[in-house]
Amino acid sequence: MNAVWLEIPESFLEERHRLGHDQRDELWEGELHMVPPARPRHGVLAYDLLTAIKPIGARLGLRSFPDGAGIYAPDIDPLSWRIPDGSLARPEQESDRGLEGAVLCFEIRSTDDDSYRKLPFYARVGLEEVWIVHPASRAIEIYHRVNDELVLLAPIAGVHRSPVLGITFETIAGPVLRLHDGELVSDL
Repeated sequence: MNAVWLEIPESFLEERHRLGHDQRDELWEGELHMVPPARPRHGVLAYDLLTAIKPIGARLGLRSFPDGAGIYAPDIDPLSWRIPDGSLARPEQESDRGLEGAVLCFEIRSTDDDSYRKLPFYARVGLEEVWIVHPASRAIEIYHRVNDELVLLAPIAGVHRSPVLGITFETIAGPVLRLHDGELVSDL
């Protein structure tokens, strides 16, 4: 459900912060997007996926960041950030407030979420790749940077390939998202 609140009482924002309910909130060009806590299945899949790709990213000199690490766009006024479910970034992209861009991030799709609406922002801050994962079906979509846009890559014979990490994904019966990293296989 979307709602517009023209003026949010400061007491409401303070209470939300005190209870820790604001940890995933995003700022879209000065507009606050209050994001509810992740559902358990959503959070477990995000954790499992980040755990699986962490060593792959490390081989490439990338650090992994869990849900809660904001990706900022310093060139957008007013201030803007998004909080993906996981990301990989170069050490120099890390700052005191979060990440000043990233190399790759992923979103675990929830009903009526804004995953697709975040793609132009992620392209603007220079992400090379964005994954959108559907938890119920374990389907994955890989968007890769071409010029200044993130373009959906078509799977080949049902296999999705990440150009950034050099790994492949396929959805198998279960459903299970199977990640192949050379000889290593992770089922998510």
